[in-house]
Amino acid sequence: MTFSSDNCSGVSPEIMAALINVNGGSEKPYGADCVTERLTGVFSNVFKCDLSVFPVSTGTAGNAIGLSAAVSGNGIVYCHKEAHVYRQEAGAVEFLSDGARLETLSGENGKIDPSHLSTVLDAAPRSVHFMRPAVLSLTQTTEMGTVYSLDEIRTLSGIAKDHGLFVHMDGARLSNALAFKKCGADDMTWRSGVDILSFGGTKNGTMCADAVVVFTGSLKDRVEMNWKRSGHQLSKMRFLSNQLETFLHDDLWLRNAAHANAMAQSLATQLQDIPNIEICFAVDSNIAFVNMLETVFDKVSEQGSTSYHQKSSGYARARYLTSFATTQNEVDEFVREFKGLT
Repeated sequence: MTFSSDNCSGVSPEIMAALINVNGGSEKPYGADCVTERLTGVFSNVFKCDLSVFPVSTGTAGNAIGLSAAVSGNGIVYCHKEAHVYRQEAGAVEFLSDGARLETLSGENGKIDPSHLSTVLDAAPRSVHFMRPAVLSLTQTTEMGTVYSLDEIRTLSGIAKDHGLFVHMDGARLSNALAFKKCGADDMTWRSGVDILSFGGTKNGTMCADAVVVFTGSLKDRVEMNWKRSGHQLSKMRFLSNQLETFLHDDLWLRNAAHANAMAQSLATQLQDIPNIEICFAVDSNIAFVNMLETVFDKVSEQGSTSYHQKSSGYARARYLTSFATTQNEVDEFVREFKGLT
């Protein structure tokens, strides 16, 4: 039992079974197989538009490939100061884009403040002496576990478009956001101004399958080239494509996410009843941030259920995540152990 990361979970049984089924026989390599060839249609049906899809094995690859298609070495990507692309991807975007710069924006609850974005873009110099604003990157679900509303996405993307920027979405936990908002994938992405999406599957049931989804056709060729150059055009592509096809079939991705969200809500509801425990942000998804005494945190962390944390002035802020595989019994047991340590 661990609540340190949704990456700790296994693979959805449906996806594991599908992988075994696709293993029989031979298929054409490098994405020319029948599974990959129908994947575009599968994604088009879900997102209700014409698009291009490129399977990748990690979210970092999805972000770097997608963003580097929309920005060159003299461009700027704007993102929240807590964004994964800025804090935890080791310069992957800068590397693939030949030197683009990431600049951070402020905002409460993990969300970019529209007024800060407007101020920064209005003040950005347009001279040959300076790097050019190129992309706004939004994280949905945010790193704080909160979810942008459709209006919030549209406001931010509208500001970006007014200044000539592309809009990228880091959708590592897009499924959790959709399960929370109960809206269509199309409404949360291209209908709200998103040009390119890093689509997440690994945190929510696939073994190792994410994707770059391109809504704006002018970006397709560069995505495809960077996809190849970065080593993500797998020779046996059908094993990635099959995971994604199964993930989207019969709303498995949304059912998995809804369960993970419900487990996080249960965890937060029970923890907040413990004295000196505070839930830091709205639990919109499968992430709960919890404030506690540092002494309590040290005891709890010995159980192995915590990875990300911050300490200050005798208090600690810990992040707990649930997954599609988390059970109610595991949540209840963790809370009982937690109470015993406080």
